[in-house]
Amino acid sequence: MNIVSVHHGKQHRDIIEQADIIAIGGGNTFCLLKQLYEHNLIDIIREKVNNGTPYFGWSAGANVAGASIMTTNDMPITYPPSFQALQLFPHQINPHFISGKMQGHNGEKPRRTFGRIFTR
Repeated sequence: MNIVSVHHGKQHRDIIEQADIIAIGGGNTFCLLKQLYEHNLIDIIREKVNNGTPYFGWSAGANVAGASIMTTNDMPITYPPSFQALQLFPHQINPHFISGKMQGHNGEKPRRTFGRIFTR
């Protein structure tokens, strides 16, 4: 098995066309989707997967597999041209969703973080 990283090559579409499996990892979902659009990879990945190529994604790679990225927890540090994602199935994914309230967590960390950012 050879693992080929698309982001290190210049022929992104060729690499995907030759792939036996497509795997997309984590990072910022907004950045990932923007890069997929900028390199015109949305349609080719969708077509490959719809024709039987296995796909697996984790974190942001799971987010972009769904219909859109509307439920991501990521901060919008950049904006893709659309929030519509790969649409490999007609649902949303939030791989970091936690049901209920985490014990000992009341949202204080985000408040502390924003307090530091906006008081400097």
